[in-house]
Amino acid sequence: TQVAASGVASGTEIDTVQPTVSSVSLSDALITEADASATVTATITFSEDMDQTSTPVITNNASTTLTNPANGQWISATKYTIDYTVADANVELANVTFDVSAAKDLAGNTEVAASGVASGTEIDTVKPTVTSVSLSDGLITEADASATVTATITFSEDMDQTSTPVIENNASTTLTNPANGQRSEEHTSELQSHLNLVCRLLLE
Repeated sequence: TQVAASGVASGTEIDTVQPTVSSVSLSDALITEADASATVTATITFSEDMDQTSTPVITNNASTTLTNPANGQWISATKYTIDYTVADANVELANVTFDVSAAKDLAGNTEVAASGVASGTEIDTVKPTVTSVSLSDGLITEADASATVTATITFSEDMDQTSTPVIENNASTTLTNPANGQRSEEHTSELQSHLNLVCRLLLE
C-alpha cells in the first residue's frame, strides 16, 4: 500500500478574480470657461496589477466638454491615464462620471465593467445672465430732480462679489453720477445677496 500523499503541489495557479476600477480622478476639480482649450488628465486606478498591453474602453458623461481623448497610457501597473481637451460647451454638471471596461489583469481576466464612477470634478461653463433690471421709481418727472433712484440688476446665479459689472443705460442725461455700486441685502436679512447688484444713480 502506498504512503498516503497529502498536499502535493501541482504548480498550477488559479486566478479567476476579475479586476475592478477602484477610482477615477481628474486633474482639475472645477472646470470653467477659463479652462477652454486646456488639457485635463483622467487617472483610472485598478484593484490589482494589470496587463499593460490591454487598453481600457473609457467614456464619460461630459463628452461635449472633455473632447479629443488622447495619450492613453499605463503609468504604473495599476494606473491608466488619458488626456482630454476642454471645450466651453455651456455645460453645468455636478460630477463627471466615467464608464471603464475591457482592461485585463496579468492573468488575462477581463475587468468588471465599471459604470458611473464619480470623479469628484464639477463642470460649470454656463455663462450667467441678467434676468431683470428695475428702478426704484416707476415714473421719473421733473419733481424728482436731485433725488436718488436705485437700479437693481438681478443675475441668474450666484456671482463673484469681487467682480464689478459695467453698467450703462439709455437715459444718461437724466440718470447721472452713478455711485455706490454694491450688493443688496436679501429681503430684511443682514446677509448679502449673491444675486443683486445695486447701483445708485443721482437724477439731474
